[in-house]
Formats: sequence, structure tokens, C-alpha cells
Amino acid sequence: APSLVLEQVKVVVGRSFPTELVALAASVVALAAGVRGLWSARPRLRQIMRDSVPVLTLAAVLSSLAGVTLQHQLATFTLYPALLVLQPAFVSSAGALGGLLSNSLATSLHLGMVTPGWRPERAVREGMRLLAILAVPVYCFNGLGADLTARLLGRDTPGILAMTAVSLVGAVGAVVFVLALAYFGT
Repeated sequence: APSLVLEQVKVVVGRSFPTELVALAASVVALAAGVRGLWSARPRLRQIMRDSVPVLTLAAVLSSLAGVTLQHQLATFTLYPALLVLQPAFVSSAGALGGLLSNSLATSLHLGMVTPGWRPERAVREGMRLLAILAVPVYCFNGLGADLTARLLGRDTPGILAMTAVSLVGAVGAVVFVLALAYFGT
């Protein structure tokens, strides 16, 4: 969400950006590109667009819900701008970890090493366990990095231990969500 990123920059850096204008322009461009893709003369592009629209719509709804949730917590983010530094890294890490598992699962499915089902097979559960272990240092680094970045920018932070704890506690829910989404989405 471009407007969320610009709002984060505004709070962390202290400069004002025309977030509504940028968000509107990005939305118009995205809508025009989507319509063009859906009505393209290229059958492969039309099929890709038709397959992608439901997933992208769900992602947009989830992103909007996240934005609304963050908006309601803006007082906390204003008190500790370091949390705004943590948020993009947090979301990006969750996406990257989910991508790792999804790619691994897709490859295993195509090679016939695993079969789809409601309950993950042992090999899949092992991959999920390894991903959860990998998430621990990733989210520790996110908390440490957000705290350091906020300090370098001269912004308030709840402290290095609190930032790392916030990152790790949030990671529990994020990783469980990502594991489920990666497994059932693949």
C-alpha cells in the first residue's frame, strides 16, 4: 500500500507527503493495467490475470485490514516511531518466509515427492519446522535493526529488548499464518 509506506516515512522522517494523491494515482494506474490485462488480445495474459485476480483481491483486502488496524494504533506508533520502522521489515520477512515454503512445496508437488492433502505429510511438516526455526533469527534481526535505525534517525524507541520481544511475539502469529497460507495456498 503506497499510502501506508508514505505515511510511515512521514512519521519517521517528519516530512509531509501527499499520501492521498499518490495512493489515488497508484490505484488508477493499477486499475488501468488490470483492465488492460483482463481484456488483452493475448490469451495467456488473460488467463494469468483471471487466475491472479482472486488471490490479489484477497491480498488487497488483507492489506487494507492491516492498514485500518495500524491506523487505529497510530498513537502507539507516534509514541514509538521505531515500531513504524519495524512494520515493513516484519511484513516483508513474513512474505519472504512464505515464499520460501511455497516454492519448496510447489517443487515437491511437481516432482511427485509429496501429495496434496488436508494434513501435511512428514516431509512438509519438517520443512515447516525448519522455516519456523529460520524465522527466529530473522525476526530478532528485524527488531534489532528497527531499533538501531530509529536511534540513528533520532526517533524514540521502547528499547532494544522490547523491540526484539515485540518482533518475536508478533512473529509467532505471523509464522503460523504464513505456514498455513503457504501450505493451503500451494
